[in-house]
Amino acid sequence: MNIEKKYFPIEKVEEVKIYDLNKEVIFYNSPKVTDVEPLEFESILNQISSDINQFIPVDNGEDLIITRFGKTLLQRLNINPKDILGRRFSECLPFYHNLFKEHVKKVVNKKSKIEKLRLLYFEENTLSLIVTTIVMEKNGHIYIINNYEAESITKTSASNNQNEKLYLIEYMSQTGSYYKTNNKYTWTNGIYNILGRHPKSSDKYYNIIFDLALKEDKEKIKKAMNENLPRKMEIKEKIRIKTENRKIKTLECNLYPKYNNNEYVGIYGFFKDISSELDSSILNPIDYILNGFTHSQKLALLLDPFNPVTYSFTDGFYNIIGVKKQEYTHNYNIYKHIGEKKVVEKLKKMESGEVNKFDETFTFYKDKTTKKPITCELILENFYVNNELHTIGFLIDITQDIEKREHIKIIEKQKIIIKEVHHRIKNNLQILNSFINLEKREYSKEPELIIEHMQSRLNSLSILHAQTCESLDFENLNVNEAITQQEKTLNNLLSSHNDINFITYIDSELWMPISLITPILLIINELTTNSVKHAFNDNTKNKQIYKHMKLIDGETCEFVFKDNGIGLKDTKMQNLGSVIIKSLIKQINGTLELTVNNGTQFKIKFPINQEYVGYK
Repeated sequence: MNIEKKYFPIEKVEEVKIYDLNKEVIFYNSPKVTDVEPLEFESILNQISSDINQFIPVDNGEDLIITRFGKTLLQRLNINPKDILGRRFSECLPFYHNLFKEHVKKVVNKKSKIEKLRLLYFEENTLSLIVTTIVMEKNGHIYIINNYEAESITKTSASNNQNEKLYLIEYMSQTGSYYKTNNKYTWTNGIYNILGRHPKSSDKYYNIIFDLALKEDKEKIKKAMNENLPRKMEIKEKIRIKTENRKIKTLECNLYPKYNNNEYVGIYGFFKDISSELDSSILNPIDYILNGFTHSQKLALLLDPFNPVTYSFTDGFYNIIGVKKQEYTHNYNIYKHIGEKKVVEKLKKMESGEVNKFDETFTFYKDKTTKKPITCELILENFYVNNELHTIGFLIDITQDIEKREHIKIIEKQKIIIKEVHHRIKNNLQILNSFINLEKREYSKEPELIIEHMQSRLNSLSILHAQTCESLDFENLNVNEAITQQEKTLNNLLSSHNDINFITYIDSELWMPISLITPILLIINELTTNSVKHAFNDNTKNKQIYKHMKLIDGETCEFVFKDNGIGLKDTKMQNLGSVIIKSLIKQINGTLELTVNNGTQFKIKFPINQEYVGYK
């Protein structure tokens, strides 16, 4: 890696040629000196093409603490911002610290208001990148502003070497020229560099510089358009133009006529962009922020949005509202596309001057066919200049930001709920374990019966677990789906009793939290297995088991289980199966009403002031 430095006094810029930059020795891990808060306009700064790097000077400018660093260099060097903010410039980026050190000291010690550099990066002796850099001091902070607009400018073939050199010369000096003969214009590449656009086939038919002149400077160029200028007359003027990307530039113009044997041939012109030399406002970093709006499709600057004559919007505005710039007219009814009436009412008050500030988030429908709107944030503020009311503001499409935040919330919520599900599974296994201990004493001589009972209970719980994992919210389950699936599973387990008709009425829109539906499924499991095995004899015809669940008021849910068997003999419910059922009913704070008449009916009522019971 090698560097060469040269100062150009006319341009007041130091040119630094950097050959074969070794990225591996640019960045070094270093300890953090202080914590850094993000800038107020951080989200806006990230939208622009230029890098605005902010520092706090220490040791009289000998070193700097990094408080903000532009994304371009970080991406090129693959550096995480967390590893660089709050560190000393000299320790984590010593190459760039040494490169800018003397310039920083000049602005810190007030020897210079602004320092300019031009960094030329070469790879294998081929120019690959040009970066124009400004070093300045503002409100106690140092700003190093890098513009990376010109990249890989020498990728043309060797056959175009001369044109490449001319382009490079014009780019360095921000100059360009043209000549007009036979009513056609010819423009050099430097002109397009000044205008910030590519050539068009129509450019030969009109003056692409003068047509962009501001209204106030039109008079200056009238004489330049005169086709009968005296032979030796030279026109020198300074004019301001507004480029297609809405940048105001000041150009120094030198125009003179060309004659051949006293016959007028055409006119020659030379232009130099002197904007940076004249515009003292360049000392304010906010200009670079505003420049960045021209490159953003999700962010727009609005000037006088309510004035049908003087309104001005950056291109992001038209992209956000979904209307082509050339098709937009000021009578376009923005209000009818806004979803919230209160926002429209407040905007109209802003337009009428009743309020001076506006800061709202709202939904915006680009057209009638769009079902999903975008989410926008609009900030407006009124101000006066020479007793004339003006408005400035920002329109931001924050749809993707909100979606990202919501996605993160969902992920975090799912993590919490999954932990809760695992906790409930653990509790359910403990319940099953207690059932096993009870049945071990009751059925010590019938271990196969214990296994059969546990199998049906485990299947009921597995249904819950499967539905929970498939659920969108991980918390609430559809009661009808859970009971219907349980019924199918029990039918398979109790296939030897396939002559029983199951009738089930559960509201398909009834939902309950897992904590409530778990004991309910276990209750249904116990009632079903007991009924299938003991309720019917060989003389029972049209065997039926009936289940019904509904909300009977705003505070209570009712579940009815009924069979048409021989009737329960143990009406005091003292056997083991009944004890398990009563313990589960107690778990949901329910009450049991037992009726034995042409079969057995269990009516269970339980309160619904749980986590969630209701309809979706």
